[in-house]
Order: sequence, then structure tokens, then C-alpha cells
Amino acid sequence: MKSKINFILDALMFLSMAAITGVGLLIKYVLIPGQERWVTYGRNVDLQMFGLNRHDWGSIHLIIGYILIGLLIVHIILHWKAILCLFRCTIKWSLFRSISAILFLIICSSFIFVPFVFKPEILERGHGNGGNMMNKNHKMEEINNSKHLDTTANISNDINDEKDKKNTAYEVKGYMTLEEISQSYSIPSNYIKTQLKIALNVSNKQRLGQLKKQYNFTMHDIEIIIEKYKSSK
Repeated sequence: MKSKINFILDALMFLSMAAITGVGLLIKYVLIPGQERWVTYGRNVDLQMFGLNRHDWGSIHLIIGYILIGLLIVHIILHWKAILCLFRCTIKWSLFRSISAILFLIICSSFIFVPFVFKPEILERGHGNGGNMMNKNHKMEEINNSKHLDTTANISNDINDEKDKKNTAYEVKGYMTLEEISQSYSIPSNYIKTQLKIALNVSNKQRLGQLKKQYNFTMHDIEIIIEKYKSSK
């Protein structure tokens, strides 16, 4: 009976660890944050998986973590005698064994309670405070300013694209790829790359929203390129 309980317990622990890993990867690489959404999709969008956004999945990630800790505690209780025996065999000096056990408990406790002990640093983001809010960390200031400028530039480009779109007979969106543009409008992808000064070895499967940040063009520029190419033919 005990062996069956151990088997079920180990299976549930492994399942919980796999779930934690999967949800973590989902939050990191699929349900990406706002800045990365602008780069990937060329506009501000909301991403959901099964009706849940990245914050909802973050809560699920935490709940599964609680479940895993509970299963681990049960596992330790069921194997307590074996754990003590192995611990004594591994560390034979009783004083060093006691010190090791205390340090281990302190480290484990710190991981759990540190988030509730320290308060976060509050940084003002209002107008006129940009020069003062990051004086403690100049490098972080440059990173934040760069992200802000990139986001503003992307928004501005999208607005300009909407205004200028009526001047052409073609429609290009940031979530489209070079390959899709080439197939939709029968224009060589290398021709577009040459006109936009994009390296020819860049993959045709890259989204235009990603490329425009690096090569500084707008969707309307591509529409004009398509129109000129069609006119020349």
C-alpha cells in the first residue's frame, strides 16, 4: 500500500513540475508583455490562451507552486526516517550536521518570506520626473528611455500608416511577413528588401513589425514600393 502511495505522490509531483514549467514558458514566450507585442505584431493587442491573459496564467503558476510544495511536504513526512538516516550517513559530525540543517532551513525560509519583508522601490513615471527617477541607476534609465522612445515611435508609425493608407491601393500591416507581402502582391521579396535597405539574408518569415524597428521604415513605405513596382510593370 505504501509503495502505491509513493508512486501516486511521485507522479503528482512530476506532473506539477511539468505544469509549472509549461505555464512559465507560456508566460515568457507566448503571452508576451506589451513592449514585445508592439514589436511582434506591429500594434497593441491583447493576448489570451483559453480565455486567460498572462496575469491569469501567472496566478495559475503560483497555485501550482503551492500544490507542489504541499506534495513535497507530504513526501518528506512519508520518508522522514529514510531522510534522517541518509543525512546522518552523509554528515557524520553531529555539530556540523546541526549547523548544516539550520543553514538549510534559513535559506529555504528566506526564499519564501523575503518577498514580504522588503518593500519595492517606487519610481515616478509622470511628466518632468524622468531626469530624477533613475539617478540611482543610470543604466536602467537609459534602458527605460529607449523602450519608451521605441514604443512612441511604433505608435506614431501606426498612426501615420492609418493616415497615409488612403493614398495607395495596397494595405500592409505590421503583423504580415515579407513572404506574405510577396505572395499577396506578386512582388519579389528581395526587391522590397533592397528598397528598404534590408539585408538580403534576413528571413522572409519575419514580421514587418519586427523589421521596421531595426530598419526604420513604415508600412506606408512598403505600400509605396508595391505601387511603384506595379506601375513599372
